Amino acid sequence: MNTEAHLDNYVIFHGPPFVGKSSYFTDVLSKTYERVCPNEIFQTGAALSMRQIINNCIIGPLLKGRRVAVDDSMQTAALRKSYINTVTEKIPEMSCTCVVFRPEFGKEQLMWKREFSLAEAVLKQEWHFVEKILSTDIDRWFDECDEVSEDEDLRRIVLTVPLQINSSQQFDVPCLLIEYKGLIDPKLPGLFETWYSRNARGRIIAVFETHQMAKNDDVKKSVNEFLRCMQINTELVVYALHCHGDNLNDLTVFVTSVMAFLMRLHCLDIFSSNSVYLYESMKHRRMVELLGVRHLRLARALTNPDLLCHGTTRFPTPKLLQSLKVRQPEKNPAEAEGGEVPTSPSVPLFADALQSSNCIGKVSIGSHRTIYIAAKNVEILTRYEEQLCLIFSRFISEINI
Repeated sequence: MNTEAHLDNYVIFHGPPFVGKSSYFTDVLSKTYERVCPNEIFQTGAALSMRQIINNCIIGPLLKGRRVAVDDSMQTAALRKSYINTVTEKIPEMSCTCVVFRPEFGKEQLMWKREFSLAEAVLKQEWHFVEKILSTDIDRWFDECDEVSEDEDLRRIVLTVPLQINSSQQFDVPCLLIEYKGLIDPKLPGLFETWYSRNARGRIIAVFETHQMAKNDDVKKSVNEFLRCMQINTELVVYALHCHGDNLNDLTVFVTSVMAFLMRLHCLDIFSSNSVYLYESMKHRRMVELLGVRHLRLARALTNPDLLCHGTTRFPTPKLLQSLKVRQPEKNPAEAEGGEVPTSPSVPLFADALQSSNCIGKVSIGSHRTIYIAAKNVEILTRYEEQLCLIFSRFISEINI
């Protein structure tokens, strides 16, 4: 993606949300270009018009011989023309390059990336970004976008961008995911214990969904009953995800809302031979078949827990996820001098559970999603975190030998 040698001093970006425009700037242009993001300027509350932003933040630096890249969607031809004409009124000789970003796998890729970004914001507790991400309309881009044409007064460079995920951690955490309908089987705690005995650094996550808002209270009650049962009958740390909304009937929306979000939140290796999805409905079975995740009907696993190891089914991994790129975040100079040191794994919602009176942590994400964590007591929760750090330190020691 290193196209810098072919760019003019004045560059504008054109591409949908979540395609990777800002990552491209950071990776390729940040050392030689100044970044201008009009949306970020407007969100600060600054009382500036678009023309004032162009004059102050684009034309000013260009007149001083500096290079400028405008990190915006540039959705319409009229908007691009305005940015170009306003600059050339003051600097007639200034030419412009438009870098066109195209997601390799279209809208579905952007939906995955949105969920990755949402999980990153939740982990960092950047709730203003959570609201911004949830309010971003991907469909609007495809409905209203004007493609950059040869008639426009600019040079065009087209980049096809794969799905990227930003993380300093490896995606190597095995998981036991379970579609949960609310009926607690007495064998379930034992099933979890069996799997965890072989996957001490893994995550156990129950998935609840509601299509009709009227049933939300019933499902919330089921979630609390499930977590309480696990507290009483196991020595484990257990998670739950509750998704609700009419749009979950769209399988792609459901897949990304569940699997993409959980994958980034917990750094899951959903393709590990130790990762299993226990399903009850055909919808959930179809979801994991599409993703190539090992799966097994819950009733069979309860009857014979050994099937978790050798009785699962797996379909091919989709090309979208085969091409997934893990992008390391930018390091500050002090970190760079010390060499690359992997980040210790984190326990999502750990602080929320510690601060609660019943050792159950809960975070609502927008109006359609809630995540939970539960443990019997603080000691178990703390031991779980310490165990993860110990495994991590051993892993780093083996690397350094």
